[in-house]
Amino acid sequence: MKTTPPEFWRIATVALNTGLREAKILEIDRTRMRKRDDGWWLILPPARSRLKQTPREIPLNPAAYAALRGAIAHVDGRIFRR
Repeated sequence: MKTTPPEFWRIATVALNTGLREAKILEIDRTRMRKRDDGWWLILPPARSRLKQTPREIPLNPAAYAALRGAIAHVDGRIFRR
């Protein structure tokens, strides 16, 4: 029986807790995470279309934050591999 890589579960956790799609999750790097008085926030990459009303920032709950902080960033700075 094959086991699922831990990175898959971290991506799934981020998706379920933030509502982000896979493409946006794969673009996340550590420089986009900010600590504020009310907790951790994720600064999203610019939207590809002006028609979509995507937020520029979203709050991170403890599960999403733990999934994003769970591993060492790759050489290009991204948290997850493509």
